[in-house]
Amino acid sequence: MEFYLSDANLRHSKFLLPIYQKDPWIDLTLFLTFNKVASMLMEITGQEASEDDKIQELVKALSYIESEHITLSECKAKVNRKSPFVPAASTNIDSCTVYAENLPPDADHDFIKNVFLPYGEVSYVSIPKFKSGRSKGFAFIEFKSAESVEQVTSEFTNVTVEKSENLASVKTFNEDREENEVKQQSALGNKRKNEDTATKGVVKRVKIQEDIQEEPEKEKDSENRAYQGHSSDIQVLSKVVWKKLRNKYLDEQRKNFGAMKQSFKKAQTPRYAETKAQKPAQNDDVGVDIKPGVIVKIVMDEEVGDPVEFKKLVRGGVDGEKVGYVDVRIGQATAYVRCENPEQAKKLEGSSLSGAVKKEILHDQEEKDYHKKAAKDKQEKRSGKVKVDKIKTKTKLIQKAESNRNSHVYFE
Repeated sequence: MEFYLSDANLRHSKFLLPIYQKDPWIDLTLFLTFNKVASMLMEITGQEASEDDKIQELVKALSYIESEHITLSECKAKVNRKSPFVPAASTNIDSCTVYAENLPPDADHDFIKNVFLPYGEVSYVSIPKFKSGRSKGFAFIEFKSAESVEQVTSEFTNVTVEKSENLASVKTFNEDREENEVKQQSALGNKRKNEDTATKGVVKRVKIQEDIQEEPEKEKDSENRAYQGHSSDIQVLSKVVWKKLRNKYLDEQRKNFGAMKQSFKKAQTPRYAETKAQKPAQNDDVGVDIKPGVIVKIVMDEEVGDPVEFKKLVRGGVDGEKVGYVDVRIGQATAYVRCENPEQAKKLEGSSLSGAVKKEILHDQEEKDYHKKAAKDKQEKRSGKVKVDKIKTKTKLIQKAESNRNSHVYFE
């Protein structure tokens, strides 16, 4: 229970953090849905126990030994932190975090935690996985102090890569994307296979049951594993260094796709170019539709490396509500969010966003200037002056490059 409400877990939990921000007193019934708590209570109360019986066991556990970090409400129905959660700056968290790769295929949280525990208290372990559940072969380990990171990077072999794309995190990202594309392309074919025989369906269900029965044995093997004996091949980087390599890769990809677009543009036939040139020039007057009090300017403590993650962060700040538009780019520390209404803008301005050093609603001339800029950008996108990179567009470009290899179109 202390871990669920710890700083490290709340920072990473997209499920629990919005609930805590809405009301820090959390119902005990919510924790009954967590796998770890549910399995522990099942061992105590049995499978047929009612919800009230399980709550009583939780209350008993929380009352028996007083926690230094969490407290039970007087009504014995809710739990809260003893000290309010204050999001730490992402730079401080990164300085306490290690990126590790070349992990054993079956490395779990216990294995990784025990490998790095000799170097300091481990607050959080993240093991990214494919949608199939298979580990991607790398992990992030967050310590209580930055001194632990210094010790780990000095005693473990550091990751050595000539190019950023050789990082396990980048290679598995591309592999994951390719798998998703294959799944999308084969989706239509899979629909035709829905008329499988009943026998095949039975075989598949039996296989799943066999996997479930074997799982406890795997957990037992994991517990008996000699942790240090398996850690000699692990390579590490501080997360600060890893981020620089990751951002370098993203920047190179953006430049590569931009260059490839230009090469295809130059290869257009004269007839197509003439047709495009004959289009009537669009009016340069920029119409501005100002909806007051809805633009929130957010200044981060470091450059944004992943716009998708930043947008998730923004949605978390408004309790998962949909916002109008998030104007953010890789490599910039300032972003603008167009909210649906002034009330939502005030909610975002008053929220606790991890890594945000400043949040303010634009007013007066600054608000007018941004609306003019947004209207101009919108017009340029429609006119074709500015191209917007999208994942689907990148996929098309890759496919086009594959089919035009004879035209000497390459990434490098």
